[in-house]
Amino acid sequence: LSRLIAQEKMLESVSGKILVPVFLRGGMDGMSLIVPYNDPRYYEIRKSTMVPKPGQNNGALDLDGFFGLNPRAKALLPLFENKCLTVLNGVGHSKNTRSHFTEQDIWETGNLKDYIRSDGIFNKYLSTSQNKTSILRGVSFGENLPRMMRGSAQTFSLRSIDDLFLGESSKTNTSNALESAYAMKTEQNPLIHKAGSDMLVGLKEIRQALGQDTETKIIYPNSTLGKQFKDAARLIKSKLGLEIIQIDVPGWDTHQNQGSVTGSFGNKIQEVADSLLAFYQDLENIMDNVLIVIFSEFGRTVVENGTNGTD
Repeated sequence: LSRLIAQEKMLESVSGKILVPVFLRGGMDGMSLIVPYNDPRYYEIRKSTMVPKPGQNNGALDLDGFFGLNPRAKALLPLFENKCLTVLNGVGHSKNTRSHFTEQDIWETGNLKDYIRSDGIFNKYLSTSQNKTSILRGVSFGENLPRMMRGSAQTFSLRSIDDLFLGESSKTNTSNALESAYAMKTEQNPLIHKAGSDMLVGLKEIRQALGQDTETKIIYPNSTLGKQFKDAARLIKSKLGLEIIQIDVPGWDTHQNQGSVTGSFGNKIQEVADSLLAFYQDLENIMDNVLIVIFSEFGRTVVENGTNGTD
């Protein structure tokens, strides 16, 4: 990606391919998801946050004789066995600051030195490539548009697809105000006008494409994250020309009472795993054109702390 951006010329986007970046925000403890159960040191330094060995109560699910999967993520085991899922351990860079804010900026911009002034890494791709068939290329699910999606290319942030249909049967004051504001063409706000117009056109395209789809038979977790993955699948199946659908998953800063199989960590891991499996099943053969990348700004300390968590 960095080499493509460095060429500073418009490139044709990869038609029909969709990237789904899932950001586990707050620093996810990777050793409690992919467990090095065959390393004796693991059980010496992990007491309250350890995952037992395979075959024991709440034990890890063996992957390769050394690593095991947290049993709360058992929904992912068939994907490992079918070679649809893999793990890259120990990914990082040599200048890690241990600051959540700095490291999120670095990973979201793909820039170690000039991340403060840099656009988001996925927005850079959209701004240096072109898709002549769609104005709607990048969508993020969450309360705010994350740094990785911000920049000169048009992207959207949605809490859920349901928000798009509020006031459709009878125009609300808010929707009327938005359309009136962005319809004004003056010399003072040409960029605002274009951005607003593109946003309204894009949202209209989504509403039109989704107005005819049918409810999926796949059961997703009854949670905000489950709903976001379900909505992401709907967008992909609608064939709108989307290329990037980003999902934020907060809450991984587990300094206290982290747990492993039980507790807050185990609960969150199961929610992510169950959502991913439902998403995979929902898209079926379409998954050949979809790549999901799950990452966090950094992992956590190998040795647990004094408050049954990790730093």
